[in-house]
Amino acid sequence: MNKNDLIGVVADGASITKAQAGEAVDAVFDAITKSLKKGDEVRLVGFGTFSVSKRKASIGRNDFPMVMGVTVLGALFIAIANLVVDVAYAFLDPRVRYT
Repeated sequence: MNKNDLIGVVADGASITKAQAGEAVDAVFDAITKSLKKGDEVRLVGFGTFSVSKRKASIGRNDFPMVMGVTVLGALFIAIANLVVDVAYAFLDPRVRYT
């Protein structure tokens, strides 16, 4: 059931127009939203309880490209650092001769 279906059911059950039922449904949703934004818990006996909970951040499914990008950049940094060290040793080591 989506919001329009709910509005239709409310309109039929309360014998009011769909416009009036839409206003009523919106008012209920707005009241729940405002209460949750204030940090309150909303309990509707026989229906359910709404509350906001804090959770620590986690890596989601859509974050995988970002994680791969960071991994590739880290590997690239290590490869460049190894190249710089190898070139520095080549120039500084007296045993290496260029002909």
